[in-house]
Order: sequence, then structure tokens, then C-alpha cells
Amino acid sequence: MNCSECGAKIKNSKSQSYHYIECGLSNVYLSKINVWSCGECGAIEAEIPSIEILHREIARLLVTKKSRLNDTEFRFLRTYLGLSGKDFAMRLGVTPETVSRWENKKVDIPLSVDSLLRHMALLNRKNHDYSVETLSKALESRQLLRKMVLSPTSGGWTARAA
Repeated sequence: MNCSECGAKIKNSKSQSYHYIECGLSNVYLSKINVWSCGECGAIEAEIPSIEILHREIARLLVTKKSRLNDTEFRFLRTYLGLSGKDFAMRLGVTPETVSRWENKKVDIPLSVDSLLRHMALLNRKNHDYSVETLSKALESRQLLRKMVLSPTSGGWTARAA
């Protein structure tokens, strides 16, 4: 494997924890994944398996948290749904500038929009169980979410809030 920064050969990898800031959230940590460090330039590269399943687990943790979504969590869920700011604004009947203001902390995200985005993320789940009971159970199980720790498994990822 070659370093993506300097092109030098990277020989050693080890299974360790990795702060996954690439998802746009500052509180996501992956455990037990292969991480390489370049001896030449010091760049760090991680092997992240099943990224679609990983993002679904992150979305599930966000949807069930007790407190309101912050700007970066809001952006993560919107992009998880595959919606541009413009597309999301159109679905809500607001301007793209309004969505931008929410995502850049210029205006608070209305509680109704927070709740709607959580429901949209729940409905996008692959299990297709959209019953009122399932939605209610997910929203009732909200939790404080200071840190997300995700570990790869043979079937994808397991997640826990810390």
C-alpha cells in the first residue's frame, strides 16, 4: 500500500481506534479497524469496511438522541438521505438559504424540522418497517449522545453511545 499523501510504501498496520472526522461529526470513533501510519510523512489512513452500514448506524444514533440536532448532525442526516441543501429546502417549502443558515449556526433549527429530518432518516432505513409503533419506539429511546463508538462485525457495524 502506498501513502496517499507522499506516495511512500506503507508496510505496517494495526487494529486500533480511529477518530472518524471524515463523516463531518467530531464525536465519532471507530474501534478495531486497520489503521496505517506513513513512516515518511506521518499521514494516517484507515480501512473503513461497510461504510454504508456504518453511516446507517451513525444515523440511527443521531435519530434516537435526546437533545436537538446540532448543525453538523443535521447536515450529516441530510446528506445521509442523499439530499442537497436545495432539494431538502424544496421538500420543506423553505429557501436553500434557510437550510444553509441552519447548517451554519446562523439560525436555530426549528424543533419541527429537527423532528421531520429524524423521521425522514428513520423511513430511509433498509428494514422497511415504517409502522407508527417502530417510529414511536425509536423516538422514545432517545439518549444523551456525547460520543459514538462503532466497531466492525462480520455483518457490518455495531454501535453504542458513550
